[in-house]
Amino acid sequence: MKMLSALLVALALCVGCSFEVAAEELDGSQWKVRYKGSNSVMPFWNRDTVSFEKGRFRSSDALPNGFQPAPYETKKNGDTLTWYSTQTNPDGERLQWEGSKIGDKMEGSFTRTEPDGKAREYRFIAELQRLKEDSR
Repeated sequence: MKMLSALLVALALCVGCSFEVAAEELDGSQWKVRYKGSNSVMPFWNRDTVSFEKGRFRSSDALPNGFQPAPYETKKNGDTLTWYSTQTNPDGERLQWEGSKIGDKMEGSFTRTEPDGKAREYRFIAELQRLKEDSR
């Protein structure tokens, strides 16, 4: 029984470490984003720069619309790092982001939900623009 308890504790510690390592892999990075389906009407923009800094996700083009940087979570599965973040603005709108990173490339989506509950999903692709060495 003691052996099983020790194994469960070790497993829990390893899982926690992998989340921390996954977050460190994104933190301090900046990405050039292009939204897919440029023939559709975008709510704010067609291109963007997103960054991950000190545990917070930021969309440069969402800032003027009141969407402040928000915490993000990560999950690592093999070479793929998946991240999630939700931003809200004072008007009650919500942006729910999800992305998957492999190397210097990323793809994902965000869902914009208006205060009345109307939601629309947008897809994106991104390339690593730079790593900020001073943030580590």
